[in-house]
Amino acid sequence: MTDIRQIYLDGDRRDQTIKSLITFGAEVFKAAYEIENLNSTIDFLSEHERNPRSQQEVWAFFKPFVYNRLIDDVRILACFENVLKAELIYKGFFVHELRNEKKKAQKKSPIKFQGISDIDKFMLGEFTLSISTIVRKENYFHQLSISPSIRSALDKIIDDRNRLHLLESLNTSYSLERATQLKEMKTYIDGMIEKLKNKALNIT
Repeated sequence: MTDIRQIYLDGDRRDQTIKSLITFGAEVFKAAYEIENLNSTIDFLSEHERNPRSQQEVWAFFKPFVYNRLIDDVRILACFENVLKAELIYKGFFVHELRNEKKKAQKKSPIKFQGISDIDKFMLGEFTLSISTIVRKENYFHQLSISPSIRSALDKIIDDRNRLHLLESLNTSYSLERATQLKEMKTYIDGMIEKLKNKALNIT
């Protein structure tokens, strides 16, 4: 079993973990049907606002999006869960749940792993923080480089994902606003990958 302590104690291991999280997250994100067809979606919706299409034309265009929506949402969340955890690790915070008296505090605010006692370093749980905690808790959000717009979009996707536990029907919608938010997400993820390529991961 991999010793997760080394993510925090070993600089090389930490850098490799950050790189792996971002790279994996980006690949998952790019595989989403909505992302693969993002430009054509924006073109279609922009044209539809100027010159409304018939319901048949709209359905013909969006039918594959509807049937890919659930897995797309899962992909988008998986991407940002990995990338945002990489950012927290980069900035010196634990992403693994602590198994000591700091556990409750960690649910509200990120805990630094520099300057923390040795006993804390060794009391790491197997599980990591949830995407809900990272996105929705203010003290976590303030440590992240995502915009309020991306945060809002992720918050909506989290709600939609939670409804998968009792899914009675496919009830979804598409708008230019969502497409624009996805484009902003793609720009953000592309920027992270570019920083990795240039070996200048200065996340601010």
